[in-house]
Amino acid sequence: MSEPGELLIRGPQVMHGYLGNAEATASTLDSDGWLHTGDVATVTSDGLYRIVDRLKELIKYKGYQVAPAVLGRYCSRTRRSRMPRSWASTTRTARRSPRPSW
Repeated sequence: MSEPGELLIRGPQVMHGYLGNAEATASTLDSDGWLHTGDVATVTSDGLYRIVDRLKELIKYKGYQVAPAVLGRYCSRTRRSRMPRSWASTTRTARRSPRPSW
């Protein structure tokens, strides 16, 4: 298993930036087009990603700020939800950056 680092994503499904907000775009997308998710993840030798922490306190969704704990409680109460304690995927378009030392 790798050391924890911020999960970055890139691809045709990822936004190109915030409309009319260059400052927010620059803080979210780097110069190579990678979106900084704010999720801290590890990678297994099989290429599975596991979310282990968050860099930011809140998740922004459609203009709302949502605490991760609130989202987790909602998902665990949803009858159709089979959300595991940590999510994993096998995407090839993700990479991680070193976790901040703070």
